[in-house]
Amino acid sequence: MCRLVLLLFHWLLWKHGHAFEVLFGESYPGYRIGSDLDAESQRLHKRDMQQFYDKAGYSFNGLERVASVPVPFPLDICMLQLPSVKYATALHKDAAGVRQFAVYVWRAAEQDYELMLQQPAPKAVALDCLAYAGLGYVALSYNHSEPVMQARDGSPIYELSPERVMRTVQYFAGVHLRGMYLRISSQELTLLQAYEGGGTKRQPSCPYFKWTSGTFQRLGAIPCSNARRLEAFGIDYADYVAVANYASPDGRTSTHSEIYKYEPATRRFQLFQRLRTNGAVDVKYFSLPVNEVSRRHFLIMGNTVGDAGAVGSAGEADTVIYVFDKGEFVPYQRLSFYGLERFLPVTHSVSEKFLLFVACSKQDVKIYNLNDWKFEESTVQFTEGAFSRGVARMRSYEENEQSFIVIANENMAANETNIFQPLYKQDEHANVLRQQIIEWAREQTKRIDAVSLEQLLLALKLKVSEREKHPRKIHIKRVKTKSVSNIMCTYA
Repeated sequence: MCRLVLLLFHWLLWKHGHAFEVLFGESYPGYRIGSDLDAESQRLHKRDMQQFYDKAGYSFNGLERVASVPVPFPLDICMLQLPSVKYATALHKDAAGVRQFAVYVWRAAEQDYELMLQQPAPKAVALDCLAYAGLGYVALSYNHSEPVMQARDGSPIYELSPERVMRTVQYFAGVHLRGMYLRISSQELTLLQAYEGGGTKRQPSCPYFKWTSGTFQRLGAIPCSNARRLEAFGIDYADYVAVANYASPDGRTSTHSEIYKYEPATRRFQLFQRLRTNGAVDVKYFSLPVNEVSRRHFLIMGNTVGDAGAVGSAGEADTVIYVFDKGEFVPYQRLSFYGLERFLPVTHSVSEKFLLFVACSKQDVKIYNLNDWKFEESTVQFTEGAFSRGVARMRSYEENEQSFIVIANENMAANETNIFQPLYKQDEHANVLRQQIIEWAREQTKRIDAVSLEQLLLALKLKVSEREKHPRKIHIKRVKTKSVSNIMCTYA
């Protein structure tokens, strides 16, 4: 019986020639990309999007020491570049541990910073500054546990200018203030405030203001829960605010952090998207060029509580990098850190020159760069001076189309360097490869442009017609066979 079946099979092969025609083609479950599932519940994967990175023609090659703002034990250093003068504002501790607010001015002839003024600020917890309309503005946040009795005891907003030096333009008397953030939105100066929960169960709010007639006027408030950081940014002429919530109103670190979008029709920020977080302490936005006219937008959300429930340096927690794709932020990559505190993305007109600085408690600063399409830890790291343990705040600024990094390390003395410039080297082999790819792409583009779509469509219709006439004719281009042995037939 078995022999008869084998003979019949071979006869069919001989009669019809090629017995099968199988067309193999790559396929991908497209429903996974367009799924309506919660983005946080899906595994991270390389998105189906335009690949705007190539192998870096530039690579990070170190940091050059540029200057020093002579401030001891700094908690934050914020640079103000005005048309005719450059300031460095600082929040720091003196030898006795008392917090001070100081302003330094750059002296071009001496090539150094000189102390211009200093005043005690024992309740100050945060500093921010911004240049706007030729003037400098400084927001100094005081964390009061009780209501202030006098206005001048509140959190001040200062105005800096070469003519009037420094003057106070406004005070805020709120308690449990964690930080104030100065931003330019739609060419207008705005202010955001973040408050601690203060031990209450109610849902706190983060108010926002607009600079009008010499003062900040309140426009509304954004819901926030134990917000540690606020990040304002813009995409395609739309304004957004991302809120990093450390915990929910009832103290649970497993919660959501939100992104709000400003709606011009209602003049209010409306909920745009919610991201699942676990003890979020920082959020940063940055964008990288895709080509000469478009950019790719990213958001980094840093958590400090891992799945096992360990907090801070005792446990590892995921930081999620999101990319703005098809109208929403979707997970792009995960990085894990112990005791995360702050991020500093440093962007450049050349995407390969992007750097990400990560500060963690009781650790040296880690530096990441962009290799192809992944964020990877750089082979160049620094473990001494400003980048050693004790980093309280990191900032960047641009001057003469060059990027500079300012590091406030609370363990540093006044004579140590705290302003640096990134250095890069060109990879000649990568540049040659890039040029070859560009030339190949141009040739292929010309070849495709020369193809007649009408002739291609006619040939396709003809092939389909031939297949319909011979539905059984199937071809297998490659078949791997194995010999059959030890065939046993069983008879009932």
